[in-house]
Amino acid sequence: MAINATAVWRVRIDGSDNNGGAFDASIVGVGTDYTEQALPVLALTDLATSSASATATSATGGFTTSMIGNAVRIVSGTNFTAGTYFITAVTDTNTVIFDRACSTAAASGGVANVGGAHANPWRPASAGAVAGNVVMVRGQGLNDPGDIDYPNASITTGSNLTYIGYNGRPKLSHNGRCFYNLGNVVVSRFSFIQISSTNTEGVMNSVGSPGASMLVDCLVDSGGLATRGVTAMNALRCTFLNSGAQTTTSTSAAVDNNLGGAAIDCIVKDQRGDGIRVKPGTGMATGNVVQNCLGSGIVLSAYSGASVPGHVMNNTVYGCGGHGIDASAANNGATITRNLICNNGGYGINRSTSANAADPAVRIAGNNFYGNTLGASNMPLSPLDTELDPQFANAPTDLTPTNLLLRYLGGVGALL
Repeated sequence: MAINATAVWRVRIDGSDNNGGAFDASIVGVGTDYTEQALPVLALTDLATSSASATATSATGGFTTSMIGNAVRIVSGTNFTAGTYFITAVTDTNTVIFDRACSTAAASGGVANVGGAHANPWRPASAGAVAGNVVMVRGQGLNDPGDIDYPNASITTGSNLTYIGYNGRPKLSHNGRCFYNLGNVVVSRFSFIQISSTNTEGVMNSVGSPGASMLVDCLVDSGGLATRGVTAMNALRCTFLNSGAQTTTSTSAAVDNNLGGAAIDCIVKDQRGDGIRVKPGTGMATGNVVQNCLGSGIVLSAYSGASVPGHVMNNTVYGCGGHGIDASAANNGATITRNLICNNGGYGINRSTSANAADPAVRIAGNNFYGNTLGASNMPLSPLDTELDPQFANAPTDLTPTNLLLRYLGGVGALL
């Protein structure tokens, strides 16, 4: 037997990476989950085996059937294989059976901890988490915390895992590679702030499998740096903000999906570069609010694959320094429809002459243009497009991402 896909791991700031850290409710005879606590329910220094075996003993003892389903972290010991093991049976107070052999021969002096949470979000992947496992990371009880719970986060192993923040939204600081080059990872309900420009990929980068990972209901703060928020993955109902200064314009985008991925129902504001970049054929931007970015609001990137359009729909792009929507590089077409494009410094929709001649398949319909420096470049407006003052009825004057009224009206961004 090995670690099951049904295991759930837990992390809290007062835990220890030498704790068991995981619980599997699918194990027959399962008992009590002891990973919610900071300290192990049982700590031993005299674990032993009589051979290479999954059965271990302790003269000190203290094993109970309520421990079945909990993980044990074997830290060290003669002939023990350090690692994470799950208790599948308890014979008596001195004898326990693990999911697999824990020693290479008769073993002694085993240092082991039953239960208790880990201390760092990156620990479960290195401790043995397998595809399908869930990692629960505890916060300090706030949805938008000021203090950093887990500094210098760097998670570079552990594809196919789901990370969920609870007890508020735990806050992680990072240097631009927080979840890096992982495939099929879902990260939900966290707060992130970048504190170094060492790397520019942002919170998540799934370059190895573009568009296969997802960030859900998270706050992503660029911290005034010229950096991406996420790269080549899906962002759903997230808020991308910038608590630092908007100095010179950056070449980065908050949601940089020029390699694939979607941005759906996100708030993107105050960025030093573009708001969202979309790769035609494998990506889309829909239902987003993009406001006050120094670059363009939404950019359609070039695409070398089959002629499949990118989709930009139902977005509000307001007050960006560049174009509202820049489709000048969309060489394989795009569908741009039902967007509200207002008060941007460039064109409402920008389309270069050369790109328009090479590929006339960029289609726009049902958009509203108002207050931009120019309307649409090198392409006619559709009869279904309008140029009306949207008036923003009942709109709040406070457009910060933490304004609950904005979130209620728009139905977008991370929930607070």
